[in-house]
Amino acid sequence: MSKVEPIHCRPAAFDLMAAQSIRLARSEALLGGAVAIAQHEMPEVEPARESQRIDEIVADIRGRFRSDSPHAILAHAHHVLFDEMRLQGAIGDEEPLDYYLPAVLDRRRGAPVVLVMLYKLVLDRLGVPVHGLDIPGRFMAGIELDDSVMFVDVAVRGRVVSMRELVQFMLKESGRSSLSGKNPLPIASHREWLQRLLRNLMGVFGTRNRPTDVAAMVELKGLLDE
Repeated sequence: MSKVEPIHCRPAAFDLMAAQSIRLARSEALLGGAVAIAQHEMPEVEPARESQRIDEIVADIRGRFRSDSPHAILAHAHHVLFDEMRLQGAIGDEEPLDYYLPAVLDRRRGAPVVLVMLYKLVLDRLGVPVHGLDIPGRFMAGIELDDSVMFVDVAVRGRVVSMRELVQFMLKESGRSSLSGKNPLPIASHREWLQRLLRNLMGVFGTRNRPTDVAAMVELKGLLDE
């Protein structure tokens, strides 16, 4: 628990984020951090309950495949998530609920940074590692398969994106003519993932003239910046 007392953020949300900030390498901390953010306006939500809801999705998918092949698991996961649950990006202008993981589970739509998080939390539990790609103007998923890496735009109903298309998108958003470095993919750590979520949410609150809510998100982000 943090020794700093929040001024604008709910104390329970602040303490939950503080607890996650010291164990961010774990997927459970990514989930806990997302729930802490949601507690700002949804004080009733808890990590254990949201984890249980994700487990229920995982169990549904697991009951459908007969092969341990990552490709087979992924195909069944996409069928459940995008064909049956119909997960998709936010409709119209983004609102705060699009950034709260429990609300995204309820409404089955949300901001890309949260949709990819949900996608990761499901697939990781099925044994298929997923990385978040922190792309300016977008957030996508990178999936480790047996012999390759696949890129998925989760916000567009799980559309598979080629490496060429991904690079073109990154160049367009960055305004550069080429990507530098041996590994140009912007893989987000759990800390960077939550920081991106909070920055985006601060922008949403800012456009809605909600300065107190912006200040609350700044307090949460401060725990991740330490």
